[in-house]
This record gives sequence, C-alpha cells and structure tokens, in this order.
Amino acid sequence: MTDISASTISNFFSASSKEPSVYKMGLICAALGVSMDEYFGIEKEVTTEDQLTKANEQLKHQKQLHDADVQIAHLEGSMEQMAKTINYHRKKSRDTKFAIYGLTFLCAIFMAVIVGYIFFDYRIPHQGLIQGGEASIFAWIVFLLLAVGIGFFAAILMMYFRYAKKYTLSPDKGGDKQ
Repeated sequence: MTDISASTISNFFSASSKEPSVYKMGLICAALGVSMDEYFGIEKEVTTEDQLTKANEQLKHQKQLHDADVQIAHLEGSMEQMAKTINYHRKKSRDTKFAIYGLTFLCAIFMAVIVGYIFFDYRIPHQGLIQGGEASIFAWIVFLLLAVGIGFFAAILMMYFRYAKKYTLSPDKGGDKQ
C-alpha cells in the first residue's frame, strides 16, 4: 500500500531507529486513513467566518426541523378535524335514518287510517264519501290521492333500501355495525 517494506516500518518502532521522513509518514497516514494534521495533533484555526458558516448551517437544520414539526402538527390537526367531521356525519346519518323511519311509519299509519275510513264509509250506506254504493267526486279524489301516496311510499322505500344496500359497508370492509 505504501511501497515501504515491512522491515522499514518495524524499524520505526524500535528504540534504535531514527524517525521516519515526512514523506514516508504521509504514506503511512494515507494508508491508515488518518491525516497528518490529526496524527501530529494540529488543529485548524477556526475563523469567525467559519463559525458563522457553521452557525448558519445549524440554524438551517433547526429551521428544517421546526418546519417539519409545524407540518406534522398541521397534519395532526387536520386528522383530528377529519375525525370530528366523520363523527358529525355519522351522527347526522343516524339522525336522518331515524327521521326517515319515523316519517315512513307516520305515513303508513295515515294511509292505514284512510283505508280504514274508506272501508267503514263504504259500510255506512247514507253518510260519508260513499253513499248508497256510489262514490262522490270527492271520494274519487281521496282514492286517487291514496293510490298516489301508496305508490310514492313504495317507490321511496325501494329507493332508500337500494341506496342503503349500495352505500353501507359491512363491518369486515371497514363499515359500522348496523
């Protein structure tokens, strides 16, 4: 590596040997991966400019760390806000489902009452909308509205169940228990 014979190197460590030349010492230091300044303990004089450059590098590094911390905090805040938004929408969805079921139940009760009224009105021959087996124009309007209401009721229920089936995830796919 250094082109210096092993016997010459071993002579350097014996008591009778003279010191190696600077040239040979440089070859030995290069082979060992040590600078001659380090070997002889010579320290570089640090100037004010060098100190400022080092301080600027440290400040840049600290600024990068601070910027990364700010970005992480911002992302964590965004995640917290997203979690709050998801919880809000889940609650809103649950409340909407409750309202839909409640209104659907109420509509079913009203339609059952109207069907019951028509049935009992038909049984009383001389009073109500149906007199003597004949339906008045107002009775036909009530029948038509009842038929349209039942049709809308059925269509809305079918649409809702299709929507619920399409957009509700099962628990094994990340959805909530229903």
